Amino acid sequence: MATDEVMAIYDSIIFHLSSSFDYLAMLTQFIFGQNPQKNLQWITLVKHCYNKESEYGKRKFVDNIKRVDSEFVSKFNDYRSELIHRKKSTSFANVSWELKSGHVTTQFECSDKIKSNLKKIINKDLRYCITYASFMVIKETLLKISDVLHGMHDEFRENYNQLPVMNKGELQIFSMSGRNSTPESPSVSYWKKFMEYKKTSANTG
Repeated sequence: MATDEVMAIYDSIIFHLSSSFDYLAMLTQFIFGQNPQKNLQWITLVKHCYNKESEYGKRKFVDNIKRVDSEFVSKFNDYRSELIHRKKSTSFANVSWELKSGHVTTQFECSDKIKSNLKKIINKDLRYCITYASFMVIKETLLKISDVLHGMHDEFRENYNQLPVMNKGELQIFSMSGRNSTPESPSVSYWKKFMEYKKTSANTG
């Protein structure tokens, strides 16, 4: 059935978004960990952040990780576990038919169960289609990841402010910024644009 196919895609989105935080943990380990080759899951990274004696205990981004986990990831992972071990997501179709044109529109609307699990992202008292709910979950995931990256940005600014060492003949990619055409990493301009979007997104809810 079409509903089953749509909901399978939605569940897949939830699974992959949840996994993105494990990838973020592995990135964190690769950049800041004592053993860059070690595979690190998000839940283990969070435990390290609560341990002041761990290799991450004094990092600038510790509070960012703890806040993102308590506000979003832990509950989101519970939701994923429920989908895996208990029951897949359900929906129902809202079909409209224009008699004159014969045009048929079908919207797959969120069940009360989905809205309850996403109550911090969407209003559980309103009606939403699965497409909109998926968009909001993706958006919230990216914003939460950016919260962690912002803490890492502060870590770099404070503790890794030395210039890169370039060997003779090596190539470095940079962009020119500002009226004085100051060279900087190309990622800086993208980061600034994303921070502007994040600020706008927070103001619009």
